[in-house]
Amino acid sequence: MSIVIGMTPAQIAALSTQQIKDLGTADFKAMTTSQIAALSSSNTSQIAAIETEDLVVLSTSQVQALQLYNSSGGLTTSQVQALTTAQIKALTGSQFAEFEVADMAALLADQLKAIDVSDVASLTDAQLAALNTSQFQELTTAQIAGLTTSQVTALSTNYFAN
Repeated sequence: MSIVIGMTPAQIAALSTQQIKDLGTADFKAMTTSQIAALSSSNTSQIAAIETEDLVVLSTSQVQALQLYNSSGGLTTSQVQALTTAQIKALTGSQFAEFEVADMAALLADQLKAIDVSDVASLTDAQLAALNTSQFQELTTAQIAGLTTSQVTALSTNYFAN
């Protein structure tokens, strides 16, 4: 049985980064969305402490409950690359807006294709500019159609070269 089942969100929020690292996959699977939200609400170093093998087992609703970043940090590049396409698809526009520029640049082709069309408009000009030409070409026609005129204006001319 998982130790986290009986813990309140406040208790989860109080866990140290080492305690987060010591939790197992079953513990993360057992967390409620309220516990997951508490995990990242006050201390994003807790998010960085989640092992990639534990991150990938989170359900889409658990991933939606995560505060991925704040002024003190958040997901690492290796964690971003470990996210499944289902988890990427489940992220909200506001979560994508929080993505670090370097983390956007680290997204893999399948992950880029998994970004929901409705979330593309949430990407900043800097996030889009961080994508190299090959990555940008991985975007679907629907995703490109979802870009705002401001985003299109900010695109590098490299994206339009054949």
